[in-house]
Amino acid sequence: MKKILFYLMAGAILLSASYSLADNVAEMKDLSTQLSTGGVKEQDINSLQGSMKNMLQKGANKEDVKNVILQLVKLGIQGKELTTSVQETDKLLNEGKDIKTASSIVSQAVAAAHAKGLKGQALSKEIHKAIALKKAQHAKEKAEKVTAKAKEKAKEKETKK
Repeated sequence: MKKILFYLMAGAILLSASYSLADNVAEMKDLSTQLSTGGVKEQDINSLQGSMKNMLQKGANKEDVKNVILQLVKLGIQGKELTTSVQETDKLLNEGKDIKTASSIVSQAVAAAHAKGLKGQALSKEIHKAIALKKAQHAKEKAEKVTAKAKEKAKEKETKK
């Protein structure tokens, strides 16, 4: 009886995983079609597959991923620059940022670098630099909050004595 129950549960898990995989494949295909319709080159879509898949797995919805990419394309970003920008967005998601925050950070960095006339490697470096600066600012703000809380607790302890 235990064996039968085990096999039924294992089968259910495998079936669930296969449905999830099928949904993911369908979602990726639909996203690729929407990007193509939105003006993204097929070559760019192919190079973005890994990042798009990861962003979807990290909880971003298809519409958010599409908007991130189309926003960059509207700025004139394509090819390797587009791939790098989307990968940076993906990295921010991996670090715990939500898709809208990650997209905003990368889009601002791309727009600023693009406004300076940067392209290729220089654009990529500027994006990395802007993201690093944003991370440093966030870390500084977090450290300041922790320090303020620690000082507040120390004051409370002091007044209790």
